[in-house]
Amino acid sequence: RASYKMATGTGSTKEQLPTLHGVRQKTRKRDEKQKLDITGFRDVIVSGIVEAENDLEAVSKFLDNGDNNMDYKTYGQYLLQIMIAGGLLTPGGTLVEDKDPINVSVLRYGGDMDSVKKMLQVFVKLLRRHKYLQKIFEEELTHILKFLKGFTDDQCRTLACFTTLVILEGLAPTTVLRSLLNEYLTKEGIALQFLTSVFRVWLQEREIGNLSFALKKANLEGKLLEFLPPNKQTSEYFDAHFTEAGLEIISKLRRIQEKEKYKKELRTEIDHIFAEEDDNPIEPIISLCHQHIRDTSLTDVDVTILLWGCIMGAVEMSKKQDLAVEQALKHLQAYASVFVPFCERGTSQLSLIIHIQKYCYDHATFRKHFHKILVLLYRMDVVTEQAIMKWFKEHHSQKGKRDFLVQTLYIIEWLSTAEEESDTEEPVANTDNKVTS
Repeated sequence: RASYKMATGTGSTKEQLPTLHGVRQKTRKRDEKQKLDITGFRDVIVSGIVEAENDLEAVSKFLDNGDNNMDYKTYGQYLLQIMIAGGLLTPGGTLVEDKDPINVSVLRYGGDMDSVKKMLQVFVKLLRRHKYLQKIFEEELTHILKFLKGFTDDQCRTLACFTTLVILEGLAPTTVLRSLLNEYLTKEGIALQFLTSVFRVWLQEREIGNLSFALKKANLEGKLLEFLPPNKQTSEYFDAHFTEAGLEIISKLRRIQEKEKYKKELRTEIDHIFAEEDDNPIEPIISLCHQHIRDTSLTDVDVTILLWGCIMGAVEMSKKQDLAVEQALKHLQAYASVFVPFCERGTSQLSLIIHIQKYCYDHATFRKHFHKILVLLYRMDVVTEQAIMKWFKEHHSQKGKRDFLVQTLYIIEWLSTAEEESDTEEPVANTDNKVTS
């Protein structure tokens, strides 16, 4: 029988709980820390792969059956290190040198695209058979990319090819590329060279739109300059580098993404001006837009189209269609003058008309009222006769083409005869699409 001894505190009259003496408490199995035999695991994996004699099918079969007695859940990261680098890695990312690296690994099987694709299939089979390895694989690949400095140039190119194919296969997200944004990789240009290899392989396998979407999803589209050395993070250096690498399309993509960033910033500032309910927001908006054109890559066309979205977005429209159109036209008339400084060229006017056509097509409320908007902008000196005629004859969008051309036919007829009849009044649209004076 266990004996108990009561212990009391000094100066305390309250009895303490009994303490147990003479009994050895056994550690529960789940609390015991398992001792890992990493070297032993490595030796078993290496032995099995070597016996396969570079036969990737045999390697896949060996790995597929290995989880029955080799505990991939515990040793998964070491398995993936062996499969990628050819052996175990030190905390600094270099190979443990107590054993020769195996040839059946990403960095040693072959540096050409076909060899990497064949090696990739080993990973595809392994990760799809043992799905719990997917997260471990993502973490380990992210970890390895941080230590590119320890690899040769050829190994970096091979790893870049493998990483790209892994992302395209869906085995890891594009966010693994964030590992390159470390000063010790960007400073010496290692990150830029790796990213260049990634983009080259990506564009061999997919279209530029796919790459753009992936970068945006990973929130990397606005961070491309950060992959450059700190003292060279300029648009000029970026464009020169990728042009020299034969990837001018990447430079174009960066410029598009940069412009989208500027548009977003300008839109936010204009919306803020509208939200302040200033009695006369037109001058501040015009001044702001001029400043952005001077300081960024935005053009008159960009600003004109953006202004349309801001103005229409600031309208509080009724749920009743007729009333909503009336409110929108009234609001547009009040702010139409904001377009004028940026619609001095025919290109801006034509781009605005095309954009409004698409807007009316996408917003059913305005489909039958496109002609009213066009007349309003003409009367407010935003668009000219030449721009309207050019839009009608050859530069209209295919969206709702027939309906919009029919709507505006009376305007074209009036414009065609206006030069001959100098005293003819400007067109005023009514519900029957006829000119009234």
